[in-house]
Amino acid sequence: ASKSAPTLAASTESVVGSPARPVSERIRDPDTGDVYEGTTVYGKPHGIGVMVFGNGQRYAGEFRNGVFHGAGEFTAPDGSSYVGQWCEEMRHGEGKLTKYAEGKLVSVYDGGWQNNKKHGRGVLVHGDGTEQIGQWVMGDYVPASKSAPTLAASTESVVGSPARPVSE
Repeated sequence: ASKSAPTLAASTESVVGSPARPVSERIRDPDTGDVYEGTTVYGKPHGIGVMVFGNGQRYAGEFRNGVFHGAGEFTAPDGSSYVGQWCEEMRHGEGKLTKYAEGKLVSVYDGGWQNNKKHGRGVLVHGDGTEQIGQWVMGDYVPASKSAPTLAASTESVVGSPARPVSE
């Protein structure tokens, strides 16, 4: 007996009733010139791939539902780059951002990120070689004297009043 092609109903059932299977493909957007090569699910980048944008920017790494998500490297035509973790196209987690302008190194930040902003421990080295080492909170550098609450301050905020011995 010869095998026949699956019917439309059978094809639809397998797509709807089971997880999508990644396929490897090359997609080009004729309007923007963007080119994606890698795995896709339902026609969107999903898994490992490389996106080269029409403006010369490039991302190589993990995608989820069509956006940067996971580990990856983004580079710009001027040499600026970010290598690290992404969450829904935002720098999020640990990563290193190197910025250039007009062929000169502007800065290198290596550390924590949250929602595209420096957040947590990190080191920022400016183009002139000066360094800032310490904590960032949503993009703002926090000097060492203000970066960590003391035990007394922590106790105050938990209990609601200044920490002091109780006399009976």
